[in-house]
Amino acid sequence: MHKQSAALRRSFKEHSYNHVVQKFQKNFDDEMKQLLLILTQGKRYETHIANLATRLDYNGYYSQLFSDVELMQPLRQNNFP
Repeated sequence: MHKQSAALRRSFKEHSYNHVVQKFQKNFDDEMKQLLLILTQGKRYETHIANLATRLDYNGYYSQLFSDVELMQPLRQNNFP
């Protein structure tokens, strides 16, 4: 157990671990951006899809993160919170 925890501590301290986490975060954010774009830029307004998009961005985190793209604009135009 001691050897495993020491190896784990070493891997946390290495630059490669931080790089992997940052790469994962970037990939996740890119995928979330694409998902929200698909959900909010549809031609038809669907309440279930609008509800899903709103729940995914419930606190406005992604709207702020992706401020270069109007993600939630179609929802606001339809008076959906």
